Parts: sequence; C-alpha cells; structure tokens
Amino acid sequence: MPRFLFSLTVLVANVVFVSYLQLSIVSKQSPALIDRFFGNETLLVTAHPDDETMFFGPLILSLVDRKHSFHILCLSNGSSDKSGRSRSAELESVVKVLKPHAKLKIIEDDLLTDGLHTSWSIDRITHHISNYLSQYPKTLTNLVTFDSAGVSGHPNHIALHNAVQRLSRGNSPVLNYYQLKSVGIMRKYTSFIDALATRMYEFFVGMIEEQKKTVNLGISISQNRRLRHLLSLHESQMLWFRKLYMYFSRYMFLNEFTSL
Repeated sequence: MPRFLFSLTVLVANVVFVSYLQLSIVSKQSPALIDRFFGNETLLVTAHPDDETMFFGPLILSLVDRKHSFHILCLSNGSSDKSGRSRSAELESVVKVLKPHAKLKIIEDDLLTDGLHTSWSIDRITHHISNYLSQYPKTLTNLVTFDSAGVSGHPNHIALHNAVQRLSRGNSPVLNYYQLKSVGIMRKYTSFIDALATRMYEFFVGMIEEQKKTVNLGISISQNRRLRHLLSLHESQMLWFRKLYMYFSRYMFLNEFTSL
C-alpha cells in the first residue's frame, strides 16, 4: 500500500475512534442534562409526522430512558401527498412504543397543510400551541421546536420557530423554550463523527465569544438502533434516501439545544 494511502487510512481510523469516544462521553452525560433541563414535562412541537424521530430522536430517547413524560404536538398530518391518514397512524404507532411516557396530539387545520410551498400562519400556529398549553398549565414547563433554519430549511419548520419565538417573548405561561440547532450540510451527514466536530466547535468558538447556553445530548450506538426502529415505523416515508439518513445523519445521534 502506498505510504499516503496508509497514512490516510490511519488518520480516518483515528478520527472515527476519537469521535466514537466523544459520542460515548456525550451520551453518558446526557441523563444528568435531561434531569437538569428537562426534568418536568416537555412539549415537543413538530410540523409533520416523522419530524420527531428524524430530528429530535436523541432528546426523545433520553427522556424515555430517564422516565420523563413528554408531549408531541404535531401541527399537520403530513398530507402533502394525500397520505395524511396513514402518516398519522404511523406517528401513533411510534407513540405507542414510547408509552407511557409520551402523549400525542395531531392538528388537522386546512390553514396548516404540509408543503414546501405552503405558508403557515403564525397566528394559527400560536393559537394551537397556546390552546394545548392551556390544557396542562401545571405540568408543562419546557417547550422544544426548531431553530430559525429549521434543520432542513423546510418553511413549515421555520414557521414553527417564528411562532414559538413570538410565544417566548410573551412568556405566558412561563416556560423554558429550547430550539434545535441546525448545522451545515457537511456536518449534517457525518453521522456520529459530528460528536468530535461539535466538541471542537464549542472549544474554539468558546475561546473568542460568549455562547448561549447549549444543551448537548447524545445517544449510544445501541440507542441509535432503537431510534432507527422508531423511524422505520414511518413506513410510507422509508424511501432510499431516508434509509441512508438513518445511518449518516448526525441528528440520529446528537441534538444540540439553545434557549430561545
């Protein structure tokens, strides 16, 4: 083997090994972070069935493993291709696996239809979220959704962020608001190797500027297998590129949250 190929192989192997170690560290720290920041009941606000496992899976499994209750409020049934009924049933099957820790509410609103070219009303979103919060005024203390980039840039995701941001400014009722951090395309599909990139980013950025408080959650390889099973329950969405997503997306291993 040529020397440069050998050196490259050694380098890649070292990066993978160190990344795995970093993921192990993050996953072992996650239970304490869950107890500290998500100790009471959490409301997860999503746009479509499968958002919860594609993007927020590490948070969900971490909550379940610590036996913390959470709610999923899904603002549409994902009916852009007329499959809303089956997609709702798939999400219900995911929540069934997660019970007794998970509760689910799927909103069916003609003004909030799934689509890359649909514009969601911020007023309608805040109405539905506020209405749901009013049903659990003494138990829900945390609200989680997308950040301003929506992870995938989906306009429905971004609309949720804008609506929750409006709610956070009013802060009635008083809640802890968290947004899921989006990363660039290069990091998004580096699987668990992004655990190392995340650590390096924190170190270097932290040296030059004061960051918002960030909560980093990670799951182990065995937990990732469970998450892949949950995502596979969204059978109608299991196209070839989503099967690749299961293995190569960093959101199947890591979640970073900042406060809104």
